[in-house]
Amino acid sequence: MRKYLELPLKLFLITFILGLILGVTYIYTKEPIALQTAAKLQESRNEAYPGCEFTEVDEALWREFVTEDGEYVKEVFEAQKDGQFAGYVVTVLSKGYGGDVELIIGIDTEGLITNVVVGSHNETAGLGANAVKPEFRNQFQGKKSAVLKKDEPDNAEAVDGLTGATITSRAVTRGINKALGLVEKLMEAQG
Repeated sequence: MRKYLELPLKLFLITFILGLILGVTYIYTKEPIALQTAAKLQESRNEAYPGCEFTEVDEALWREFVTEDGEYVKEVFEAQKDGQFAGYVVTVLSKGYGGDVELIIGIDTEGLITNVVVGSHNETAGLGANAVKPEFRNQFQGKKSAVLKKDEPDNAEAVDGLTGATITSRAVTRGINKALGLVEKLMEAQG
């Protein structure tokens, strides 16, 4: 009978010790990871709207303007340049081929896109993952909408999609349009 208890007791002890080690490791790494994540998001906001300072907009002020249609607005920041209101930076999660594609979009007071930054994603390497490349992202700068030439070939605002990654290209355009629509409503509400 003693031999039957010996093995489960050893396994329990090993599992307990490993769990304890993992718990302690989590406690000590949680804050540095959070700080690193916050710094990376700040860097992305700076890239989306260069030369600005950012203040987070209270969710209660913008949530009423958002409809849940597959794209999820994660956060909204007001951009100030030289102490003056310059526009917004909106973070959106949009459904791509490999899951959510995080987009950080800068939009000025005229409703023009200042820049698009692709954050975390699980898109296919060499195809959808090319959305992070400046050649794709920079096509949206200065535009008031995001449309693919494949979908609207006669539209002057239309951009080239990613070759072999239509789902990702459409996810990016949907996310950008979600942010543009939200900013338009926020600007209307400001008067």
